[in-house]
Amino acid sequence: MRTARWRSTTTSAPPTSSPTSSFGYFSAGDQLGLSALSFSQPTVDASTGTAAVTLTWTVTASDPEARQNGGTIVIRQQGDAPDTYVGQSRVVSFLQGSSGYGADFVSGNAASATYSYRFAVPRYAGAATAKWTVSLVTIHEIQTQQRQVLAGSALGGFGNVLTATSQVSTATPGQPSLSLNLNGRPPYVYAGNNAYVSYSVGVQEQQSGFWKGTLQLTGPGGATLSASFENSTYDGQLNYPCQHDVNYPTCSALVLIPSTAPAGVWTVSAATLTNNAGQSKSFTGLNTLPITVTSNETVRADGFAATPGELNSWTGPVAFKVSMYVSGAQNGVRSIELRWAGSCSQSSTYPGGGPNGSLAVSATLGRSGNGSPAGCTLTGVAIKDGAGNLALYGSDYFAPGTGVQVRGIPNTTPPTVTSAALNVTSIPRSQAPGRSLVVYAQVVAPVAPVNGFRSYLYDNTGTAVGQAFGGTTVGADGRAMLQAAYVPYGIAVGTYTVGFEVIDASWLSTGYGTPGGQPVPGGPLTLEITEG
Repeated sequence: MRTARWRSTTTSAPPTSSPTSSFGYFSAGDQLGLSALSFSQPTVDASTGTAAVTLTWTVTASDPEARQNGGTIVIRQQGDAPDTYVGQSRVVSFLQGSSGYGADFVSGNAASATYSYRFAVPRYAGAATAKWTVSLVTIHEIQTQQRQVLAGSALGGFGNVLTATSQVSTATPGQPSLSLNLNGRPPYVYAGNNAYVSYSVGVQEQQSGFWKGTLQLTGPGGATLSASFENSTYDGQLNYPCQHDVNYPTCSALVLIPSTAPAGVWTVSAATLTNNAGQSKSFTGLNTLPITVTSNETVRADGFAATPGELNSWTGPVAFKVSMYVSGAQNGVRSIELRWAGSCSQSSTYPGGGPNGSLAVSATLGRSGNGSPAGCTLTGVAIKDGAGNLALYGSDYFAPGTGVQVRGIPNTTPPTVTSAALNVTSIPRSQAPGRSLVVYAQVVAPVAPVNGFRSYLYDNTGTAVGQAFGGTTVGADGRAMLQAAYVPYGIAVGTYTVGFEVIDASWLSTGYGTPGGQPVPGGPLTLEITEG
């Protein structure tokens, strides 16, 4: 019985990505191999679209410490030359003892385990006869942490070629839909450290399905850049960079923008799409948003600063300026666009004069609240001059940073009350149940405004018999109306007191007439419940 061992080969199969084949701690597995690999029949008629053939293989491990093996196989259509292939990779996972997802475990143990997979033979090909084969086998063993890769001609001694009668594909991919993946950013690219631009490519191919494609970008002076992308499946599901369906996939194409790329406007000038039958079609005149590339070689900026850098925005949004020194601009600076992480926004992109000959644009820090001061970090600056030249800074563009942060001042001073009065001091017992009490308080809040309260109704033992809480507003004169506790039903005749807390937007508070609180200015707030 023939057992395949590792040998040095080349293959055009793309690398597979799976939990069972990507662990870096696996060592070369010269004690792992295949003792069998074959289709259940050598030929099949796939022209009706319903053909399926069983592929069976046996994995061996000679190490006595082996406990569980697994891995992946890749099925592909053979090309005209040795170790060449047409169409997407079909990656199938297998694991000893596991069935129902990927391949099925048939029998055996770690020393010799047999698996099977029902291969749905594709209907369409580029010719009336297509040959299908296993182009790659990856084996791993969990206990010994060994890994073995068998590819191309290393598998040639097995009966792993299936000859299929196919229906010749008459369709080629249709016009692609293209969109630039900006993640909310403007279409600007800083290429000073090399950069990637991501495009979403929607493809339609209704017969054999989509295999691979290329995008070409053309920039200043006719310079070109290109990117390729390829479809594959993993256990029947489309694998990155494509998703959805093989006939209607959406794929991601990453274009490398090197630091040597000429600065200026780049557009997608052509796309070439190839189906799983190996048939290609090219498209031009694509309506895609252009990108502007820069390495900050012409226009530059430094000395970024926010003035002031710390603001009190507890009472509402506060304006500030972002300034910088710009050099190399031609025909003046037309705009400065800012991007923020946090609660800042830009008021205007038109630059004005800043300190010491700098340029400045206006921005706003949002209102502080929810117990925390507002704050933000400047994550993007895009400077355009009158000639269309661009300079980029900040992490949003993977460009040099600005170091600008704007902070709302923290609050360490709680609000206080200088006077307080109750709206009613005596209530007949018959009128008391459900009666609302109101405290009129004169509030002092030097940093954060008072926007909430708690209030309590205490009996003569200090036990709270009613309470209330909620929001409030303070007038320009500092006067606040606090909804005090409701008088409960069944309240007894006697003397009661009202205590309360005022709470500001930073969640600092001061209590008056409450346990552990301060005395009420002017004396306790008392309520008499009388007979009647």
